Amino acid sequence: MRNVEIWRDISDYQGMYQISNQGRVKSLKYGKERIMRLSYDSRNYLLVKLCRNCISNSIYIHKCVYDHFNYHLGNSGIIKHIDGNKCNNNASNLVRLSNSSYDTSVTIDGEVWKNIDRFDGYYQISNRGRIKSLKLNREKILSVYVNAYGYHVSTISHNGGVSKVFMHKEVYKAFNGVLLKGQTIHHIDGCKINNSNDNLVILKRSEHSKEHNNSRRRLSKKEAIQVKMLLKLSVYTINEIANKYGVDHITISRIKNTNTKVSLGI
Repeated sequence: MRNVEIWRDISDYQGMYQISNQGRVKSLKYGKERIMRLSYDSRNYLLVKLCRNCISNSIYIHKCVYDHFNYHLGNSGIIKHIDGNKCNNNASNLVRLSNSSYDTSVTIDGEVWKNIDRFDGYYQISNRGRIKSLKLNREKILSVYVNAYGYHVSTISHNGGVSKVFMHKEVYKAFNGVLLKGQTIHHIDGCKINNSNDNLVILKRSEHSKEHNNSRRRLSKKEAIQVKMLLKLSVYTINEIANKYGVDHITISRIKNTNTKVSLGI
């Protein structure tokens, strides 16, 4: 059962903003409650921008949740997401550790590991989206990075070669079987780095495209013009602008490649 959502005032912003133990932020300004829109940084951590006395400040959601709900667990070391999913900023998913022992000491309830067949038993993938090496008779959780399209990728070596593996594909194949021609993997909650098996489902390519078109946030006319201006400055990347406005890179690319004023009828 989902835990009860608890709200607390954010330090230095009492009476203005609150953070919940589930990683949501709301504004209390002007006597109205409003859930705040979050954005991603270049490492795929979630941020929220708060404003006080006309000064804006961006804060990390995982740090804010930990500081307001898990402070009793200690204040030294690095805050880690137990399940490896940076979208999951629930207080129960955050732990602060002082060293790299995070990789082997933290276990996840219900996590199951299976061999990645083509690597001769040297690598395993879990149903929670983690990957580990079994080389030299030692278990080691491998690091992943977010590629240009927002997917989790890990680089592994085998038989003198190097391979890039997509986490969502490896999880699905290990626990559900191979993909058929014309099929693609869809993240149910829309978060491409939440590669838990229960968050993955197979769709036809046409269905997948339709799903993303239906769920894609539409920019207002004003926002589209702002995006066009940012693109002309050539200071920000397409992904950075997409994160700023809470849309995907495809939306920004379409604005870049079209006449905004004509397409908006203005």
